[in-house]
Amino acid sequence: MLKRLYVLVSFFILSSAPLNLHAKEPAPNPTGIDHPNPLKDGSNYSSRDVFEKIKGSIVGIQAIQKRNDLGSQVIRDMDMREFFNRFYPDSSALLEGDCLSGVAVDAGGLVLTLLEPVKEAEKIFVIFPDGRKEEAVIKGEDERLNLVLLKVDSKLSSIAAVSKNGAQIGDSVIAAGSPFGLSDFGNFVTAGIVSAVNQKLPQSDYFCLLQTDAKISPLNNGGPLVNDRGELIGINLYVKEQTPLYYCVFVNSGVIESLKKHRNLQYGWIGMRVQEDFKGNLRTLTVVDIENNGPAYEAGFLERDIIKSFNGEMPRGVKDLSGMVAMAEVGSRASIDIIRNDKEINLYVNIEPKPKVVK
Repeated sequence: MLKRLYVLVSFFILSSAPLNLHAKEPAPNPTGIDHPNPLKDGSNYSSRDVFEKIKGSIVGIQAIQKRNDLGSQVIRDMDMREFFNRFYPDSSALLEGDCLSGVAVDAGGLVLTLLEPVKEAEKIFVIFPDGRKEEAVIKGEDERLNLVLLKVDSKLSSIAAVSKNGAQIGDSVIAAGSPFGLSDFGNFVTAGIVSAVNQKLPQSDYFCLLQTDAKISPLNNGGPLVNDRGELIGINLYVKEQTPLYYCVFVNSGVIESLKKHRNLQYGWIGMRVQEDFKGNLRTLTVVDIENNGPAYEAGFLERDIIKSFNGEMPRGVKDLSGMVAMAEVGSRASIDIIRNDKEINLYVNIEPKPKVVK
């Protein structure tokens, strides 16, 4: 029965870039998959290579909700429930509660997934690839990013690397998931690229989302989005109304470390306000206010400085720059290129936690 179900599920999820995970084994790569720049030296790694690297870290999540409080996630999961109820009515036990995916980010038992489906749950279980199921507790959470860090007692096969800087437009990615955590059902994988960063969903507080053309469905919702080096850069976010656009929650190493240490996310702050100015078709980001004795003040910023780049990335507007600052790791130093009096200057600013009340 499990094999028949696996075949049907495999046809149910259609990718914009279908993957053949059973293709002929590629020739050995003399440089190894951990090469820091696999595309620059001509050693292109296939999506299968990347998937093989991360598949052991993908787990299932089961959130048992109160019977009188189904929550919005159950409604969004109806696509998957209707499929199983139609073809396999006897499989309803697998769908008790809300089923989604997660990714192990620490061998000590830490799993990252979406907050919304589990935040009102009476019980949360992590389902391992061998079928074992263990109850989890919430270690840290952030409502604006819709992320939760779960803790189980068992040791886990964690993802090898989490991106330090996050994603950039054009990055090749795969989106993976295993909502039941059972190897009999297989993993569900789609491929694509990052098409936009620092996005925000309409009528939602969620921000700093990545947009991708890798299909996100209930079958990889909550699972990892990784780049072509197998580094975690996002958590898949399924929104039924989003077609043909697909989104993932931005993740970098700073996000996970903040959830580990502080139980919530500390957003970066540098203490200056910027506005967009237009000169013909040219848009500039101009500093208009600096917090006294704040990080930007201490770094030497002045009003009327023009922001050119933040940590090597050119912001497309105020929203873009705000997202870059917010997601920068607290305690790190950011490199900011500015133009002052027609001269290009590089300044370094300390990223501090955002105060509860900002003037």
